[in-house]
Amino acid sequence: MRCLGVYVHIIIYVFRNIDSIIMGIYSINVLTTTTIRYGGIILSLKTFEKELGNIVKKVVEEKLKKGEEIDEDKLLSAIKGIYSKENLDEYASPIYSTLKQTTPKMVEEERLIHQEFESRLQLRWLDAFYDLASIIKISEETAMNIIDEYMEEHAEVENNKYSISVTFDVLMKLYAKAIVISKEIYTLLKSGFSDGAMSRWRSLHECNVYFRNLTSRYSDKGFTDDLICKFIDYSVVEDYQELTKYRKKDDEFKLNQIEANNIEKDYKEVLKKYGNDFSKPYSWAKSLFPFKNRIYFSDLENNAGIDRLSIYYKQASYHIHASPTGLYNSLGDIQDERVQKHGYVFGPSNYGLSIPGQLTIISLMQMATSLLLLNSNIDRLIRATVFQKYADNAILEFDKVQNEIEQEEIEESILNTTLY
Repeated sequence: MRCLGVYVHIIIYVFRNIDSIIMGIYSINVLTTTTIRYGGIILSLKTFEKELGNIVKKVVEEKLKKGEEIDEDKLLSAIKGIYSKENLDEYASPIYSTLKQTTPKMVEEERLIHQEFESRLQLRWLDAFYDLASIIKISEETAMNIIDEYMEEHAEVENNKYSISVTFDVLMKLYAKAIVISKEIYTLLKSGFSDGAMSRWRSLHECNVYFRNLTSRYSDKGFTDDLICKFIDYSVVEDYQELTKYRKKDDEFKLNQIEANNIEKDYKEVLKKYGNDFSKPYSWAKSLFPFKNRIYFSDLENNAGIDRLSIYYKQASYHIHASPTGLYNSLGDIQDERVQKHGYVFGPSNYGLSIPGQLTIISLMQMATSLLLLNSNIDRLIRATVFQKYADNAILEFDKVQNEIEQEEIEESILNTTLY
């Protein structure tokens, strides 16, 4: 190992304070962030700590054999001194300085390694990725076309400013958010992070569920406008709940009093407008479930007609919250007893991209189709059919690659078992 020439002078209080058991200052030559030179021998910091304990123990035993007394209070005090905040800071400073100099090179090496991995992954999943990227792009272009049409036909212009309906604004914001999330998922998949992609799909699924519920009775303009107004007003409830939670968790939480007063005022006004039950979860959707006392997200899924995806929604929750199920059932691991698993995964995997990729295609295709069919014509009907064709093919492509990788791993594992 290359000597960095950094010297840390650690005063060993144990040796100074135990009746001159060992006197002096030990000069420790730091070779790397984890090693030191002691007596001409290179030791790890952990080994040095162990050897230091052995030396103290040995010297103490020898003194006791000779009948000499040991001041226990002084001994304990000396040992504690080694781990004092001041000494730990002194030990850490040269290590930190060394890391500041060397880690940029380490990071660049890691970046190049990951770049090579991404290139191989891109080649392996090429057709599936092309289909996913194409669906995202077509979905985005579809939105842009619809916005252009709306601005030409429905937007009002006053003082060179366009005015659009609240309903159109909310629906397009939801759709735009879905596009952004889909791009995030695509980026994660290209880097081999299937669990992260699955977690982001969870948000995409929520966008889809909300969009389809808000437009479930789109032909009834009055009903839809009222529902969307409640959807917006429910943000007041969320703001108030967040404020209350902060105050309960942190007594020292400081918030501009004017802002806090406004939140409380808006909350009271919205409850006065819709009733105290409006504070319940998903109460903005009460008109969709007039006979339900309490609304759950699963109710919204059922009403949207996509409750078959609820099992994947639950699975995505495991990965978000680092539950035991999420820890032991990563999408990047092949769940087959014939495939031997060793160690821990600290990075990406080229396996497990199929499910989040397929789900993203399904959810985005459903939202795009819903948007197209709000005001359908022959052009939009054809576009919806194109989306379905892309989705059907992409799902097969993702399955194909996933199955190939799984089969290769199983065959390799069986071969290794046979050889050894």
